Amino acid sequence: MPPGVHAPGYQFTAYLRWAGFREVGHDILLAEMDSGPAGELIAAAKDRIRDYFKGRAAERQQEQISEWEAEGALPGLRRPEHAGPDRRAAGVRHGTL
Repeated sequence: MPPGVHAPGYQFTAYLRWAGFREVGHDILLAEMDSGPAGELIAAAKDRIRDYFKGRAAERQQEQISEWEAEGALPGLRRPEHAGPDRRAAGVRHGTL
C-alpha cells in the first residue's frame, strides 16, 4: 500500500504489524478506508511517520543554521536573545539573527 506520506528527500519503507490484519486478509488496501480499528491504526501510523519527518526537517534546519553560524555566513545578522531553534529559524527568514 502506498504510504500517502510526502517526505521530500527521503526514500523509506514503513512496516505495520498487528494481529488484526489477519482478519482483514487480502483486503488490506481497503482497510485504510475502514472506519474501524484497522483504518484507525493505519491513520495513526501515518500520523507518526509525518511527525517523524517534520522532526527531521526541523533538525536539518537547525543543523544548517549552526553550520552558517560556524562559518560566519550570516554577516550582520545577530541571534535574538533567549531564542530557541524555532525562533532562530524564524530569524533567518526575517533577517533578525
